[in-house]
Amino acid sequence: MSPIIVIARTIIRELFTKSKSERVPEPDLIMDGDDSVAMFNEVAKTALSPIYLYGASHSCGLIRPNDKVVDFGCGPANQLNMMAKIHPEAHFTGVDLSQEMLKVANENAKEKNLNNVSFQEGNICNLSFIEDHTVDFVISTFALHHLPDISDLDKASSEIKRILKQNGVLYLLDFSRFKSEKSIEDFTSLEKEKYSELFTTGYYNSLRAAFYFDDLKDIWQKHLTSHCEIHTTYPVSFFVMYKSRPRVECNEKQRAALRKIYMSMDKRYQKDFRKICLSIGVDSCKLKKLVK
Repeated sequence: MSPIIVIARTIIRELFTKSKSERVPEPDLIMDGDDSVAMFNEVAKTALSPIYLYGASHSCGLIRPNDKVVDFGCGPANQLNMMAKIHPEAHFTGVDLSQEMLKVANENAKEKNLNNVSFQEGNICNLSFIEDHTVDFVISTFALHHLPDISDLDKASSEIKRILKQNGVLYLLDFSRFKSEKSIEDFTSLEKEKYSELFTTGYYNSLRAAFYFDDLKDIWQKHLTSHCEIHTTYPVSFFVMYKSRPRVECNEKQRAALRKIYMSMDKRYQKDFRKICLSIGVDSCKLKKLVK
């Protein structure tokens, strides 16, 4: 079936479906298996590169020299390393529960000769190793849906608020759950011809484990309104983003670094980047200009 038809049917179904299917937590909360880690590391370098470039583009308006940046659920650190390359005067700490994932993250950082990056094994719901109000910028991409339930989402958001400085900023991006299981199955089917069974199974599980937009909005209102705004895709919520307003201007070195990353990407991933900018809609024209 044509992707356009699948997307159109999903939008209609989600707009008119009243009942919500139950969220199903990830079967494995920690990605530690060698095959799974290797697969995710490869996908992070390819299929996820557009979403990471999207985050890196937003970071140019948020990160200042000497800022302390923490990435929760950093995985193999592809996004963290991308930002660290663009902002060499800031310091980045990647936090993840998976020792195997952190091992790969360290290898990736060394491969890129980064000296402003470190890693810490830790749980986003208990960040006791980080003191109160000491972090300038918190980032996270596709980590929130790995949390077991709403209470853990609440704890994680509370911890983020605790460690952020009073003027600290945020960039958090994750999936928002579809109401219908059929919508999740259809969206997963779009990826089956492009990626391995291991990847598509993980993608399916991630969409089922995503929190509903209303839940994410409630958590934002409870803990994070002083630090950021909340955004989602239209007309159906698929991505949800917590993001602070820009506080600095992107300089020419940063723009050049973003353009270099964009031009190194396969044409289909460049196209995906432009689609992401359009679908979320926050500073979309500005972001696309940064890489051209």
